[in-house]
Amino acid sequence: SLGVEEIRDVTKKMEFKGNLSANRVIIISNVERLSISAFNSFLKSLEEPFPGNVIIMTGRDKASIPETISSRTRQIQLSQITEKLIFEHLNNNLMVKRDLATRISALSGGRVGFAIMCAQDEEKFDNFEKSSNLLWNSFRSQSIYDKIACTDTILKVESLRDQLEFSQLHGSVMLDNYIKADDVAGTRMVAAFISSLAAAMVLLSQNINKKIVLDNLILGNLND
Repeated sequence: SLGVEEIRDVTKKMEFKGNLSANRVIIISNVERLSISAFNSFLKSLEEPFPGNVIIMTGRDKASIPETISSRTRQIQLSQITEKLIFEHLNNNLMVKRDLATRISALSGGRVGFAIMCAQDEEKFDNFEKSSNLLWNSFRSQSIYDKIACTDTILKVESLRDQLEFSQLHGSVMLDNYIKADDVAGTRMVAAFISSLAAAMVLLSQNINKKIVLDNLILGNLND
């Protein structure tokens, strides 16, 4: 996540006029990744921005953004690109094989950039899928050993937040399948999985230790 020092560096640069233009656009993508301290240090810049600066923050998880931040910004909801359009772009324009394009578009969550990244790095996409399946199987398992082993494995992923986001999308696809199969028990389990993933994302945004976040996610449904 972005820390206080990175935000201070951004605000420091905002004090000076640009060389080529009187205006400057500051873009902070995945704003939910800012730490709480970083959010707090950014408040003054939002309340009293330096002249000539436009601040654009993008994100997917509105719930993880503090009210003190969201209340000081103008929010614009962007529509997601449909699964069909993403599939056509991958299959027709990037010449991605039909089967892979189908898998990626279904799990992209409307994110074209993410879909292209997965198409260009199939191994990374496969790792996302494998880790997501591991999380799901461990979540529904009642074996404490399976759950502990899963935590140890998932802690090694490059970005836990990206993995949890992917697993939420994966869970949504599974949920549709269980609903179509009229499997009530399975539907309830997947819904609980998706809800637990959302709760884990909130904890991550609060800078809770990653192991604690995963333990809470995976061990949370362990029967007494």
